[in-house]
Amino acid sequence: MTQLETTVDPVSLVADSPGEGEVASDPGALHVIVDPAVERLPGEVGGYHLLAHGHFETGLAIPPGEGLVELFDELIAEPVAIETLYRSYAERHLVDAIIGALVETGFAYLVSAPPGAAEIRTLRHDVETRLAVQQRAPITIDLDAPDTAEALASLVYNPTGLDLRLRCARLQDHGSTLIALAARRQAGEIRLYDLSLRTPDPHTSGETRAALGVLGASVIVEDVAWPHPPVPIPGIEELIRAGVAVHAVVAPGRAILDEGARAAALRWATQTSLTGLRLRIEPEAGSGETMFTEILDAVDALEERFGDVLVETLPGDDAILGVERPDPTRFALPGPMLAFRRHYLRRRLPMLKALEGDNLWSQIPEAEDKLVRLEDDLLPANPALLGLEPGSRLVDVCGGLGRVARRLAPRVGTDGQIVSIEMVRLLSARARDFATQRGFANLNFRVGLAQRLPLADNSMDAAVNEWTGGIWELGLGPPMLAEMARVVRPGGRVAVTHRLIRLPLQRLGGPWVQYEQIYDWIRDAFARSGLEILNERIWGQMTPTLVGERATQWRKQYVRSVIDPFDFEYESEVHSGPNADIFMTVIARKPG
Repeated sequence: MTQLETTVDPVSLVADSPGEGEVASDPGALHVIVDPAVERLPGEVGGYHLLAHGHFETGLAIPPGEGLVELFDELIAEPVAIETLYRSYAERHLVDAIIGALVETGFAYLVSAPPGAAEIRTLRHDVETRLAVQQRAPITIDLDAPDTAEALASLVYNPTGLDLRLRCARLQDHGSTLIALAARRQAGEIRLYDLSLRTPDPHTSGETRAALGVLGASVIVEDVAWPHPPVPIPGIEELIRAGVAVHAVVAPGRAILDEGARAAALRWATQTSLTGLRLRIEPEAGSGETMFTEILDAVDALEERFGDVLVETLPGDDAILGVERPDPTRFALPGPMLAFRRHYLRRRLPMLKALEGDNLWSQIPEAEDKLVRLEDDLLPANPALLGLEPGSRLVDVCGGLGRVARRLAPRVGTDGQIVSIEMVRLLSARARDFATQRGFANLNFRVGLAQRLPLADNSMDAAVNEWTGGIWELGLGPPMLAEMARVVRPGGRVAVTHRLIRLPLQRLGGPWVQYEQIYDWIRDAFARSGLEILNERIWGQMTPTLVGERATQWRKQYVRSVIDPFDFEYESEVHSGPNADIFMTVIARKPG
């Protein structure tokens, strides 16, 4: 009998009194069959094996543990009776938990007889219907349609926020509609997770641009020529100057493989201060794995230099992670496009899992607040150091999960704006979700690079950067400071915070220092950027013990696991117990 090893104690799927999600008959009469669209990806990430579901375009992770992979391989080979699994594996409760997770997510089904194609379709539909209740559903509204007023009036308050996707032929035709929608947001009648507006003509009035700012909207300009438009597109520059995020939709085709064309697109997008590029890529008939890899490698190369590059014809991260409902039109796509999407799923899942890393960090703001207590946090407690007041505009560079942005938000008021720039799309989306659920309406989250901020010159009152050691190690500190200086107005403030020392309180003789030269690196970067240092503050705090805390609140886990390996309480110290952290914050002024 095989031993299953894991750290959790999950609830049994099969209960004495059947209820929702439980098996209502003799479990021994049922067989487990894995959906034919499921495959186990080769290799592993941090000890995890990954399952990809080609139909739902999502994934599951099998955590490290003796017997777990063998159990799934047994299931994927052929249908297996539940009773057989109970006889083969010692821990019945773990078998129940694993099968329960597979069934809940549609990776497997409990059946009394092998299902045919029609039955598989029914089972998949049932899963989609059940999961849809928990998933975010985008709302698309055509502002040019005759029923627009009714569609907008039907929008109601949702505590998790609406994902609103508007479209129109000409932005200037809908100024009054957007101004009214902005007033509803300010009045608290609606809560927005995200709002995007697609149009080929972004020209509009100053009042409409201001309303888009209140809405935290992004404008997606369609039908832009690749690698760049022959003449400037009216309206883009004005939107960017007003602080509105602007993305361009391009269809490069095979030209995405041309390094020269990518460089030309990068120059135009950078000079224009675009927030992002949206690529429409549809592989030609006969395209295979080699071509798919070449295309995605080219996209990655563009993303590494520009920041926010997204292939619109592929599933997004939130859909892959099961947070957003899958695209209902995907099965109408031609064969090469479906093959491209499955290739991308196999490629993207390991990347998303790798983003979790093995760091001790927080999953939720409440846990992060314990890690960095508000009363000890220098800049939120002393906004005068940044010159902040109601109506101020600030950029948080390398914003992560949004702690700094959320804490500074009250300091700029409802008429102010904080833009959080984060390189990792997954973290930026999670930060937006945290802010939305907590009712912040003056925060705007964007994907971007510290060394190429998607903002106009002199457009912000202040810029901050906290806790980004890798920036300095990679030599990106000086270009980051140069960008922060560029986007801040003359007289505006720029601040950088870095942890100098972590001192384990139970072994004072062994302090942890990340970079011995960090002080010189930071001061040199400020000098290169032409910024006048006003203040250098050394401050500190104690980080608490994690004994008694739930590990799920502190460990990153974005790709769902068949069993949560962190569903336990810490019984001993992690990372040497309670610590004293010593920080340095350098605050400077832009001359002028």
